[in-house]
Amino acid sequence: MEICKICLKENNKDSKFESYHDKCFRSVFETLKVKDQLPFTRKEFKTKKAREKSSRFSISGMQPKLSLKVYETHLETVETNGTHIIKLSPEEYPECSENEHLSMEIFRLMGIRTAECALMKLKEGENAYVTKRFDRYKNPTYTKTNGEDEYVKIHQEDMMQAMGISNEGEGKYDAKTYQQVGEYIFSIFGTIEALEFLKTVILNFCIGNDDYHLKNISIQSEKNRLTPSYDIVNTLLYAKSDRELGLYLLNDKDGDSEFSKDFEGKEGGKGYGFYTYSCFNELGKRIGLPSLKLVDKFYNDLKNKRSTITQMIQSSYLNEEHKEKYLEVFNMRMDKLFKPDS
Repeated sequence: MEICKICLKENNKDSKFESYHDKCFRSVFETLKVKDQLPFTRKEFKTKKAREKSSRFSISGMQPKLSLKVYETHLETVETNGTHIIKLSPEEYPECSENEHLSMEIFRLMGIRTAECALMKLKEGENAYVTKRFDRYKNPTYTKTNGEDEYVKIHQEDMMQAMGISNEGEGKYDAKTYQQVGEYIFSIFGTIEALEFLKTVILNFCIGNDDYHLKNISIQSEKNRLTPSYDIVNTLLYAKSDRELGLYLLNDKDGDSEFSKDFEGKEGGKGYGFYTYSCFNELGKRIGLPSLKLVDKFYNDLKNKRSTITQMIQSSYLNEEHKEKYLEVFNMRMDKLFKPDS
């Protein structure tokens, strides 16, 4: 039985493609007419032939990327007006594509607004990560020419841009804390988006993404919201980090002190030395959430879906070694998060 390369559930229906549910494929590509395989090899991807139509396309990040457009009957790399982005696993980070796809689907399962994405094979069978752009929408008043739609760009800014931070050095990790980002989001968008942000920080912690930095948090002011989550990867599959999150959590003078990592600790005590749910609750209070009831609901949902997430990891397209390590990281972080309950 094939596992759908979008939702990671068994594809036991009469679908057009063996590795995709029809509904899932349409959600990412808006059609069933295109092939379920990318039209190039890894070598071609990295050569001028694969890049000649997208030489000016650039997105920050560690993975090599191309802009892709979905036409009515085929997929094609393009320089402008792309509808999707393709990313390959860097040689130094094997199965990063499978890792990111799994991580994104865990976010979607937990009800967090998440970019549509899929795994899709290159010619030689390697999986690439394909994500649908959320900063474009079809112009409903445009008359098609040559079978093409016109796409309108939605302006968005990452937190470096939105908060007026220099792009030099390690600013994306150290210029602001999650508290400062959350306060900013609350000030312009209010409670709903601030809660979405808090949930995103918590879940990044749970899956071992220690790289959720200022350039991976973006806003769409014209839509009055955060963008969908993107660039979510379990970084602990590849290297240990000197801290458990991409940014410091709170604005305390000494950064994340031993005290700030356990608000449930006894008065004057050191605490656990790692984050627990009480730390994230403190973050919620400081960024302005009027109540933590919906945060508690998210914790309960996370506990209830722990076995489902475990099954999703085991059903993913990671190899067995990476599945085992991903699950180990997830269980370790979940045990830390709910330590005061144990």
